[in-house]
Amino acid sequence: MTIRGDSIHLSANIRRPNGRFIVLDLGEPNNTGKPVVARAPIPPAGRGGLLVGILVEFSRAEAFTAAHRETGKAPTFAVFRAGVLKLQRPEVSGVGRTRTLPVDYRDWVGAPGTRPPAATAGSLALRYLLTQDQVFRLRPAQTTDNGPLPVIASESLAHAIGNATLPLFVGPASVNVRVVGTARRFPTTSGDFVVFDRSRLETALNASVPGSGVADEAWVSGGPVSLRGSLRARRLPSASPHAAPSSTGSGPIRWRAARCSCSEPRHCSPWRCLSSASP
Repeated sequence: MTIRGDSIHLSANIRRPNGRFIVLDLGEPNNTGKPVVARAPIPPAGRGGLLVGILVEFSRAEAFTAAHRETGKAPTFAVFRAGVLKLQRPEVSGVGRTRTLPVDYRDWVGAPGTRPPAATAGSLALRYLLTQDQVFRLRPAQTTDNGPLPVIASESLAHAIGNATLPLFVGPASVNVRVVGTARRFPTTSGDFVVFDRSRLETALNASVPGSGVADEAWVSGGPVSLRGSLRARRLPSASPHAAPSSTGSGPIRWRAARCSCSEPRHCSPWRCLSSASP
């Protein structure tokens, strides 16, 4: 890679084989405009994973300096960092072997879904303009980039949104949605709600912020005795059951659920895992 301009910090997002994510810290490469190599060791948990994005951030050292400068009494102005970043195809090195990853930068996009205009199959040139509170994420394009996600919403929320697009925030990530249907109620919720297709939501969230769409809860039906037997049979590495309220409404929905936290999504596969769930 080459960096011509102000210094920046680079990271790589890796999706592990089990669906979790890790971040490889590539540091702050030399910004003299000469070719350099940014390196980071791949931990055992990340081996066999998939490169899903590159994060371009404000220099960590300069961000620290700017943050201290803003503690003064004098009015401050936003500090910008600008330059041009050029990338070649990344490589993975092992014992006696180096392999070039089959990356096609023509299929990569920025956070809003825009494609870098100077991208070729094996190289990419990006002009960056950053502040200490702003980051830029490069990643492969996803099917969810084509428009807002269709959702079913509560009647009052659907009425308030109308035909507009609504941005929803899930932790640090955000997705745009449009209402295609309404519902009067949904289990485990009270008040307004939206119902997504789980796979689309996970794709959109992880495209926005890798790791934000990873399931960390499973909801299962049954009483305490049968639940304990199921947990022992599945041998979950980390499970803590909690009783959830049962429905007492007069409608047809009568249910009882229990929640268990799972450290590995594949162990929850027999049950219905939610990307984000709150009773």
